[in-house]
Amino acid sequence: MATRTVQVDPPRRIPRLVWLLLLALVVRVGVLFVVPGALAGDPDGYRALAENLWEHGTLGEGTQPTAYRPPLYPMLLLPCVALGKGAVATWAIGVLHVMLGVGTVGLVWWLGRRCGLGPWAWAAGALVACDPILLGQSAVVMTETAAAFLVALALVGLVGFVEAPSWRRGVAAGVALGACGLCRPELLIWAAVCVPGLLVARGAMPALAVGMPEGVRAWPRKRGHGTQRGHGTRHATRPPGEDPAYPGLDFLCVSK
Repeated sequence: MATRTVQVDPPRRIPRLVWLLLLALVVRVGVLFVVPGALAGDPDGYRALAENLWEHGTLGEGTQPTAYRPPLYPMLLLPCVALGKGAVATWAIGVLHVMLGVGTVGLVWWLGRRCGLGPWAWAAGALVACDPILLGQSAVVMTETAAAFLVALALVGLVGFVEAPSWRRGVAAGVALGACGLCRPELLIWAAVCVPGLLVARGAMPALAVGMPEGVRAWPRKRGHGTQRGHGTRHATRPPGEDPAYPGLDFLCVSK
């Protein structure tokens, strides 16, 4: 009597990227539980700006626009504060930070793969996942967590553009670079260095593709981000008697 041989496939191994993202998730969530009250504070006033934007439609104080802080991070907080005040908004901000942190680790892993680290790309991601400075900043309402994600995203866009130049990739990289500057204005200096680098490496047209959207997104910072929903653009000022948020870069923050 003939016997049939049943071939059993070996169990599939869980990809290293999955383990890496799980590590980042556990570490980031763990930090929030270690310092549970940190996200309830608002040391730089970003949460207050987001709440004012939700209540009054103005990035400022009441109906008065201000360019005291860069605009992108308060806009990211807007869905969180829209859920309500108190603990609900605090935990929503925590979820946002965890998502940005895990996303940063995934992007760094991708960059490691594209830059020749091969199977060791997970080590680069693990270093970012466990970086004590990034972990500490992820537990406070400040821009570092969002800025790290945007920098990694911009680098991914630049690497993809260098590997296969096209207008679409160039514009996407430029948008990411501009977003970095709208989150932390000093990153505009880093972004501006990338364009001459592309000019040398790839020529004028690729540099223009990246530089145009970056410049468009820097323009609102130079003019001041005093935009009200439904009221157009108004002159933006910072609160009287207060120093600029970014000394030396005040020309990016306030209209002259």
